[in-house]
Amino acid sequence: MAALGSALTQMVVLLMRVVTGQEATPVDCVFGGSCLLPCRFQPKSKIYLYWLKRNGMDVQVHSYQDDQDQLKQQDPLYRGRTSLFPDQISGGNASLHLARVVLQDQGMYKCYTGGDATNVTVAVRAPVGTVDIMLVNDTVTCKSGGIYPRPELTWSISPRPATALQNTTEVHKDDQGLYVISGSLRTVYNDTESVYSCSVQNEHGARTATMRQNPPMQSAPKSEVLLLCNASGLADITWTFNHNQTILRKRAGQEKPQVETEWQQHAGGLSESGSLLLNTTSAESAGTYTCTVSYAEETHVTNTKLKILEDRNEAPVGTVDIMLVNDTVTCKSGGIYPRPELTWSISPRPATALQNTTEVHEDYQGLYVISGSLRTVYNDTESVYSCSVQNEHGARTATMRQNPPMQSAPKSEVLLPCNASGLADITWTFNHNQTILRKRAGQEKPQVETEWQQHVGGLSESGSLLLNTTSAESAGTYTCTVSYAEEIHVTNTKLKILEDRNEGRLLVKI
Repeated sequence: MAALGSALTQMVVLLMRVVTGQEATPVDCVFGGSCLLPCRFQPKSKIYLYWLKRNGMDVQVHSYQDDQDQLKQQDPLYRGRTSLFPDQISGGNASLHLARVVLQDQGMYKCYTGGDATNVTVAVRAPVGTVDIMLVNDTVTCKSGGIYPRPELTWSISPRPATALQNTTEVHKDDQGLYVISGSLRTVYNDTESVYSCSVQNEHGARTATMRQNPPMQSAPKSEVLLLCNASGLADITWTFNHNQTILRKRAGQEKPQVETEWQQHAGGLSESGSLLLNTTSAESAGTYTCTVSYAEETHVTNTKLKILEDRNEAPVGTVDIMLVNDTVTCKSGGIYPRPELTWSISPRPATALQNTTEVHEDYQGLYVISGSLRTVYNDTESVYSCSVQNEHGARTATMRQNPPMQSAPKSEVLLPCNASGLADITWTFNHNQTILRKRAGQEKPQVETEWQQHVGGLSESGSLLLNTTSAESAGTYTCTVSYAEEIHVTNTKLKILEDRNEGRLLVKI
């Protein structure tokens, strides 16, 4: 019988070489899953079934004769992973079920059924699965693995292009031959305005992960704070602490989240949007809280840094924002406790001579937000307006002055003055809402926004901006903000662009 089996195998191998030119049926298999290789034949009284794979030489995948499997000569790669459909063989079904698919399963297979032969080509794919995105310090990282064929990784940033930031990508294979891809993107500063998107794709599909940083929050110990998330529809929601501790998970369609034991006293509830009601206990509750919302093809990550105040009586004054719009100076600060005060001073005349209002209210954390407005008499280029916000734990002052208006011809250079000194952060903005550049204290060069790179000619030591005007669109209000440890100085300059070069000559002559 053994000799007969060997002879039959040799005969099948010979016949298989004859039919290699036959058109093959393509079969697409997913790595790790099961796959069906089709084969049908005309039923006969005596049935011999052979599945072989051409791999330089014919490798025996599965054999069937004498009404049973014959697997003594089966290649070790396929042991325990192949099966036929015994109750359907007599009806002409010789299809092969292949389980736990691996990359080595790719290639040409041949099904021989005693005169009939079928070719099947197997391709194995491993689609993009989870894409992990994370922000640590000033670097966003993105990673995905278990992919085949080779993937690509692309970044996008809203509202500015990713090409403006330094990024790197690495690709390697794991021990199963699948691809692992990772990328990192260096952010310019602690950014709470942009949305960072990382997309990993190959020819079989793509998956995207987005990350955004909420503004920092602060809370007193032994109180409640709502950490924001924005889930909608059917989605999996996961909350983590400091990137490595799972707080809770809620699967799509689940009524209640699964809260980790050590977090049950801290998790007060989960809203429909995935926002977490956190019960803070002590300073140990401070850190980075991350909400991950997973949909079918996208993952959205939101980070929130939480500061725990040592005492309810301590929430010092932070940033004070001052702005001039038309003839009104506004001043605002928030996240303060206990209740603060706001005072104005004007040099060279007293602030009491001008109409001013102040409003104070509490936010949902019980911290105070204070704002004030001061009505100026006229377009004042001589006075310096100072707004001071203070409570018993300290004060912070912001000053604002209006430079005399300037004018320039299009396609020329103009120097917009600023007066920084010592260690200070410098920010230039246009029309109060477009950032032109930022320069951190100690930084050698400023970080210029992409859309302004053709307009910025340079930045002096005092923070003055050399501007290359292009057209009438360069006209507007340019603001230099200089931030020190306890003070902020704001300087506004209105720039007019002359419509005609001759208009400039006439004005100069007069």
